[in-house]
Amino acid sequence: MGSRDWQKLGSYTVDDEANSINPLAVDPLVDAAYVLKKLDGRDALYRISLDGSLQTDLVFASKEVDVAGVVAVGRGGRVIGASYSTDRPQVEYFDPEYRAVARQLAQALPKLPIIQFAGASADEQTLLIYAASDVDPGRIFVFDRAKKTLVEAINLRPDLKGRTLSPRRPITYPAADGTKIPGYLTLPPGVTDPKGTARHRDAAWWPIGAR
Repeated sequence: MGSRDWQKLGSYTVDDEANSINPLAVDPLVDAAYVLKKLDGRDALYRISLDGSLQTDLVFASKEVDVAGVVAVGRGGRVIGASYSTDRPQVEYFDPEYRAVARQLAQALPKLPIIQFAGASADEQTLLIYAASDVDPGRIFVFDRAKKTLVEAINLRPDLKGRTLSPRRPITYPAADGTKIPGYLTLPPGVTDPKGTARHRDAAWWPIGAR
């Protein structure tokens, strides 16, 4: 029988993030905790064994951006991937089965590239899929892995059906010291000159009108 004694997993100090950990999830199937820890100045995902050894292994890191969190699925919260954002949300799947499913869904939904696993049945054979894009606020699909059927169940914004939404374009602009600052540019439909819309940016309706 395992011990009920508490053991120190790590610590987090606001003014010492380089030597701190940020716990994200515990996966009982592999008896491990997933934490964020700095690597070369960016948050990377590590797995710490809970068998008493506290063995720590690097799971995923990006040289460009911080890892944002983990992707879990099923009733037990099994961790299957790491999430991060570049010009759009991304997931690095380290579970081979879900990596393959994600590729299948990307092929089936080419106009909805932002795909997330929103839920699963107990046996993980029926999956709830959230799919969206910069011009589609999102839909929920039911994916039957055995039958290989994908059925749309919910349109999250039916009131926008038939309306033209503007794509969001990733841009960079230089700061005073030359550092490249990433951002996004969304223009109202039919507008191609951002200078012509600058005067509207303080208006309360701007985020809605720009879509």
